[in-house]
Amino acid sequence: MPTRDLLLGVLVTFIWAANFVAVRFGLDAGLPPLLMTGLRFLAVAVFMPAFPRPCGWGPLLGLGALFGLGQLGLSTLSVAAGLSPGIASLAMQTQAFFTIGLATIVLRERPAPRNIVGAAIAGMGITLLGITHGHSATVPLGGLALILAAALCWAGGNLLLRHVGRGTSPLAMAVWIAAPGSLPLLCLSWALEGSPIAILSTVRSPAVAAGVIAYSAIGSTLAATGIWASLLARHSAVLIAPLSLLVPVFGMSLSALLLHEQFDAQGLDSGPINLLRRRGLL
Repeated sequence: MPTRDLLLGVLVTFIWAANFVAVRFGLDAGLPPLLMTGLRFLAVAVFMPAFPRPCGWGPLLGLGALFGLGQLGLSTLSVAAGLSPGIASLAMQTQAFFTIGLATIVLRERPAPRNIVGAAIAGMGITLLGITHGHSATVPLGGLALILAAALCWAGGNLLLRHVGRGTSPLAMAVWIAAPGSLPLLCLSWALEGSPIAILSTVRSPAVAAGVIAYSAIGSTLAATGIWASLLARHSAVLIAPLSLLVPVFGMSLSALLLHEQFDAQGLDSGPINLLRRRGLL
């Protein structure tokens, strides 16, 4: 992979990691999860007239469901269910393993031995970090289930995006994916969370809420999804998907810095280290 594409992939992971922290700020400002995600997609969808439709409505509806209702809707709900942004950004990266598995089965893209070794090492790191953090913080099972379902949807979206994304404008794809994703999210929000107008009139911090929507729409959806789509169009899914394993590195760092999430040495010692000792490995 060219160095330029590698750096673009790293930039995308940072933008996505910061979005987990932004979601927490948005929830604290008074935005419910479904409305927040629906407004994010609606803000992107307004750019539709500026771009020609990149593919048929069938793939667009599928991508909107997988990335909108699936990846982003479920991940936002997981944070609302009590999962910390750091752990959410960590668990979401199981999508890399889902993507590699699905790409191997569906697209017949065989990962190279170095990809398998790298994914295994990253998987061990994710497991150890999860055990460490789980020692000092209660991880809600409902939130964890939601984020794993979101990761599976992201993996499915990666494969569909790779299939239909070749030869299309990445920005056009990002905008038109948002269009079919916004309406069902807003309808679900109205049904489950109440009238959007009533909710927005009672938001505690309108400036923070507006900033979160703007960042999520312009940064995380338009810019990051557009770049990610372009990378998937130029490279195999098994090569691009593991880059997302950098998200928890940035996510947990930003969560500790901005939300004061604790990752202490005591948790490290009594978590994975003692586990390895009990197994006779240390």
